[in-house]
Amino acid sequence: MESEQQFTQELDRFVNVAAAAFLVGVSRQTLSKYVKQGKLAVYRSKIGTFLLKEEVVRFKEEKEVKEREALERKRRALSESVRGQVE
Repeated sequence: MESEQQFTQELDRFVNVAAAAFLVGVSRQTLSKYVKQGKLAVYRSKIGTFLLKEEVVRFKEEKEVKEREALERKRRALSESVRGQVE
């Protein structure tokens, strides 16, 4: 039971590192080298940096969308008020 749990943990750790390597564009040879050296923290760091950059990009995009929506609402309100004054 213990060895099965240990195997599962090692497999999960390897899969996480492999996914991180894929996301940050690291070669298979580099991945295996770091796994053999036990330097999985390098990939955790790289994937963290990658995800942080993605989060910043997503935040900026959401902010731009909100600003555009606010400008559109202001434009509609202004056109409604102009229409009301004309009538």
